[in-house]
This record gives sequence, C-alpha cells and structure tokens, in this order.
Amino acid sequence: MIVQSRTRALWTGLAASIASSWLAASGRAQDVAPLDFSESKHFLGVLGSYGTTERVEEDDNAFLRWHVSKQRRSMSLALRQIPKDLRAYEALAFRFRSGTAMPSGTFRIRIHDRASGYISLDLPAATTDWRSVRIPLGYFEETKPFSPTRVRCVKFVAWDTGPFTLDLDDVTWHRGKDGEASWLGGRGPTVDLSQPDAILGVTVGHSRIERVDDGVAWRVAGGEPWSALNVCSLSRDVRSFESVEVDLRCDRRIGADELRVRFYSTPDDYMGIAFPAVEKPGKWIRMRLRLPEFAPSPRFDPSNASVFEIVGWEVAALGLEMRRVTLHSGKRGPDSWRPSDKELRKRIFGKRYRKAKHIKTRFFDIHTDSRAARGKFAKALDGHVDVVRKHLHLPAVDGRIPVYVFRNAQGYYRYCERALGMTPEQARMTAGLGSGEAFIVYYTEPNASVVVHELTHTLVHRTLGPYGGSWLQEGLAVYVECAFERKNAATEFATDLRNERHTPLEKFIRTTTLAFTDSIRESGVAGRNYRQAGAFLAFLKDGPWKHRYVGVVKALTSERRTPDEQIALLEKRYGVPLAKIEAAWREWGSSRR
Repeated sequence: MIVQSRTRALWTGLAASIASSWLAASGRAQDVAPLDFSESKHFLGVLGSYGTTERVEEDDNAFLRWHVSKQRRSMSLALRQIPKDLRAYEALAFRFRSGTAMPSGTFRIRIHDRASGYISLDLPAATTDWRSVRIPLGYFEETKPFSPTRVRCVKFVAWDTGPFTLDLDDVTWHRGKDGEASWLGGRGPTVDLSQPDAILGVTVGHSRIERVDDGVAWRVAGGEPWSALNVCSLSRDVRSFESVEVDLRCDRRIGADELRVRFYSTPDDYMGIAFPAVEKPGKWIRMRLRLPEFAPSPRFDPSNASVFEIVGWEVAALGLEMRRVTLHSGKRGPDSWRPSDKELRKRIFGKRYRKAKHIKTRFFDIHTDSRAARGKFAKALDGHVDVVRKHLHLPAVDGRIPVYVFRNAQGYYRYCERALGMTPEQARMTAGLGSGEAFIVYYTEPNASVVVHELTHTLVHRTLGPYGGSWLQEGLAVYVECAFERKNAATEFATDLRNERHTPLEKFIRTTTLAFTDSIRESGVAGRNYRQAGAFLAFLKDGPWKHRYVGVVKALTSERRTPDEQIALLEKRYGVPLAKIEAAWREWGSSRR
C-alpha cells in the first residue's frame, strides 16, 4: 500500500471543498473594474463550450448565464476579458449561483496562459442564492507550468454533469501590496486579524466569520461534517520558521484532538498537528505550536505554504475569536521547520529512540532500532533500487531517501496507530509504508518481496509522483514484486481473466483504495484487486501498446486527476474507448500461460 491510501477519500473531499473557504472582501482603489456584463465588450469576451451563454437582466443588474441542456463528459466557459499579466494581482473575486444546489468540486476554475500551462482550483458549493467569493491567486494549484505574464483566459470547467445553469457576475481582479510578487500570496510572518484587509474564509454550510473589535470570530453552528477557518497570506515560505503563535479565546472548552491546525501548499498537501485542549473558555490565550512537531503529507512543500487553517470534523457549536497569527524564526535557518534528527527518531521509535542508529548508504539515510538491519538489510536496499528502476524505467533518484526500520512488527504497528491514526486492524493489514518522503518498514528478511513492494512506492513517488490512483500505484508495486520473485504479473491473473473474476476497468479505476475495505479479511478482495492491478500494469507495459507505457505512466503519476480525467487520458493516449482497452487487455491477458 501507499501512505496516502487510508485517507485518499478525505483528500479528495478536501480538494473538492477547500476553495469554499474564501468570503468576499472589498476591493482596493487600484483593483480592476468588475466584469459586470452590462457592457457589450465584456459580454463579447465570453466563449461558451457545450452550452449557451446569454446576458440576463434582473433587478436593474446584468449578469452572465451559462446553460447546459444535457450531461456531457466535459464542458467549459471561458472569460477572456482579464489582465494579461497577473503578477501584481493577489485575488480573483466574483458572485455566482446555480439553478439547483451543486456540491463543492462540481466546477473547477482554471487560469490559462498562452501556451498550454494553467493553474486551477475547485469552485465552492453553488446554491440557488447569489454567493460572493474571493480566492487568493496564491492558493491556485499549478497543474501545468504556468506563465503569469502571458495570461489568455479564465475557465469554469465541469465534468460529467448536467443539465445545469450557472450565473456569474462582478468578476474582479484585486491588486496586492507586494508588486510583481503579489500573485504568489506572501505578506510576511504576521497577519493582524483586526485589519479589514486580512484575507479570511470559512468552509461549509452554517459556519461563518464576523468582525469583532480585536479581530475575527469564527462561529460554528454544529452538525456539519467538517468546518474550517482559513487565514491566507502568512509567509509563503515557512522553512526558516520554528513556530506559529495564535492569540485566541473560545466560548467553551475545547478537547484535545477536537480540532487540528494545518498549513497547506495545495488543496491536497499540508502539514498538521492536533489543536491543544483549551480548558479556560472566555479568556484570551496565546497558543504557540512548534512547526517541527507538525506531520507533513508526502508532497507538502514548505516553500509554498500559503494557507493557515484550523479545521474540525463534526464539531459541536463553537465560537472562536482570533486576533493575530504570527510565525517565529528558528535558529537552524531553512531547516528550522523540520524536526532535528533526535526529535524525528523520538517521534518514530518512541521510547526506543536512544537505541536507534543512523546508517548512510548510496541511496538511503537509514534509521533503525534493530541490530540486524544495520548489515545485510542496508546493502540489500541499495540493490533493490537498481531492480525497481530497471523494471519500471524510472529516472535517477535525487538525494538520499529516509528509511525507518523497526526492530519488530509490534513497534511498527504502534507507530501506525500513534502517528498515522490507523486502527489496530488497519495497521496489521500493512507491512510497510512507502512515500516520496520516507520508507517505513519493520525488519524482515532483506530479500522479502514486501520490502521491494513498499520500496517501489517510495521510488515511484520520489521520481514520478504520488498520483494516478490506487490502481496504478499498486499495479506498479505488484508488477515489480512479481518480477522480483521471478513471476509474471499478467500470468498470475490470467486464470481470473479467463473465468471473468475481475472488476470492470471503469469501476476499478474509480476504486478509491485497494486496501482498508470492511470485507478484506473475509472475501480476499484486496488480494485479487492487487493481482488485477499488477496484471493491467503488465498489459500497459508489455502488451501491444507498450511503446506508450512511459508517457502514460508519467502523465498519470505527475498530476492529480479525477477518475474521469484518468479514463479520458487513457482513451486519448490509446486512441480507443476504455471498453476497447479492457477488451484488448482481456484478450492479451487471458492468453498468458
């Protein structure tokens, strides 16, 4: 499995909802005038695909209406009357509504340059009432290399939805205070929340923010699946900071772990820590959290941490006031945000951290509390890197990879429960965790196939990327595992294909994770799913279209895509519908002996 598999569904929901955190804020004197569609030159700047656009007048106000009459695979609306150079702008604001309520993530906003690059972000949930949002440009994700000096258009994109109506009005680009660096979102290490130009937002339904004398109040009505308060424009690069300090007070007691504090670099990538318990409601307190104690996700980028967030799931009614968020510099320069080696060993190995030793090899920084892992195990790992790279055609590994080897399975399971929040059952369903950040495993025979499997995850994440879905990531690992055991991944699943004991590809690609299902132990579904993933990967790599393998895998792993987008990419690269890809795989795979 991969580190992210347990919570991939949560990441997906977060990516679909996080954009809704931004409330509208008043513009400045130098902001671009709103694109209000009351003038023909603005309306003529609209390009509609798979639908119609029209200017609608209502209550002495003109706005744009985009109507799509039936469901389509993909559709978009482009606005071309925008600044050609975005560097001096910090946010995009607009009003929108839909004919029917539509959840977060139904639409995605893309800002395109004049080449093929763009930055993108999920649109908040749409309702039948007008809703105003202000989205910092620094929070857009660079999906493809983007040039802010050659902007072509902003698009509203939707997939597999319809019919629908989307109304837009008052599209405004807000200038920043940092000149040509404004679009990057940074304003320095302190955000004074009593200032009217602080960029704030809340997510989900009945949560809201309001101004109070000393800053801002976050009101949670309770009963929501999750709620979050976001503050943008802390220092974008947090590497040189050792702690974050927040002045706050609450209207009730807050239990430990009821809320969490996070820094985001993209909607999917963050580092987080549990919000400390607040025992004295009604009093201002100064809460200081050390950044080295935050747990980062595999792709979190500390040089791009543009959003600070307080988030909770199913939070009871709460009122929380904040007046200042401050970052404090550390003494270790750009390494201040990281835990020291001693802190890291203590976090990983618990009470046995003093027994942990550090071993450097050609590709790895190995930390282990096992004597046995200091010899043959370390040498074997270096050899396994060459095996994985050879079978998957991976590029060279950049830098040494951290590896943590526990003395026994019990220590590893305790770590999974303590640090990763797994249940005991979930922990025992894994034998290792591989990501682009680290490789974590308990000591076993150096040439055990499970070591190669989990190491494959780490190398793929490190050299290509963590995306592509569980079907692809596990398929790559199973393919190498089989090759290491002198088996053929396609042959291992051939009997299942001949007897039609496989999951249809469309459903298979949409499977969030191939592990951690309720019925794994009883039905053996996980084992068959893993074999299917390896067999389909073998088809892509060794089958009739093997010349396209490298480009397809690189495209899928390097960029976050929805299952629909993954299917569209496969169909485009192979030039046939998914059903024909599946038919070709079944014919090829069934003949393997």
